Amino acid sequence: MRKALILVIIALAACSEQDWESFGGIQYKGADLQCDHAEKSFFLLDIHLRDDKDSILINTIKLGRKLELEAVNMDSSNSLVKLVNAMCVGDSLDVILPLDSFYLAFGGQRPKDLAAGSSTLRIYLVDALSKIKYDALKRVFEKQSMERYVEKFRWSSSYDSSTGIYYESMKSSRSMHQNYKRAKIAYVIKGLNEELLEYSKEDEPLVYESSDQGLIKGIHFIASKLELGERIRAIVPSSMAYGPKGRDRVPAYYPLIIEMELLEILE
Repeated sequence: MRKALILVIIALAACSEQDWESFGGIQYKGADLQCDHAEKSFFLLDIHLRDDKDSILINTIKLGRKLELEAVNMDSSNSLVKLVNAMCVGDSLDVILPLDSFYLAFGGQRPKDLAAGSSTLRIYLVDALSKIKYDALKRVFEKQSMERYVEKFRWSSSYDSSTGIYYESMKSSRSMHQNYKRAKIAYVIKGLNEELLEYSKEDEPLVYESSDQGLIKGIHFIASKLELGERIRAIVPSSMAYGPKGRDRVPAYYPLIIEMELLEILE
């Protein structure tokens, strides 16, 4: 009886050891690959990537953030992308593949300081989302980030519910509020990480025009609140800045800290 039990345990252990399978030049095991995300626009992944020297290159769990991928930026002909599209939410997959293949799959290139070679990858598919659901998720996360910032730095701010902007006066003015079309304004734009993104030089202020559609909406909002000589700082959500696409050094769905001072009214 005891011998039979040992044989059963050995047999079960053997069955639990899944063999590696090959697909398009890579090897994989783990997930059942029975799902289809053809209608999904965004993927949220946790990944653990090691090179052939067993050095950890990426560990999103340790970083505390997900790898966010947009389907249009993924190479649909790439074998790894095809496997990810077939994974079910909550599944994990172990993969052995060339390091170049990993970066190319998601629309990037291997960094020059990384040598070409084999890599081992574990992927967890956290979620696959439609554009509408992804947008809603990002806006919730963005608002939470803004709230944490206001609380951390103890802003005595007002909140405008129609724009989602937090703002407070840093330098008051005794002037009567005036509506203006053109004015000289000093400004500073930063990210929530305090990275300086843009600013006006002391001798070259922004010549603000209320009709300028090239300016982000957040600047127009702050300008409408300013009195002559007053300085206001605000946290502006991406919907009043550079939106879901971002620009240059500004990522998508990125709130901005904007400080503005009304120096002179021209018209």
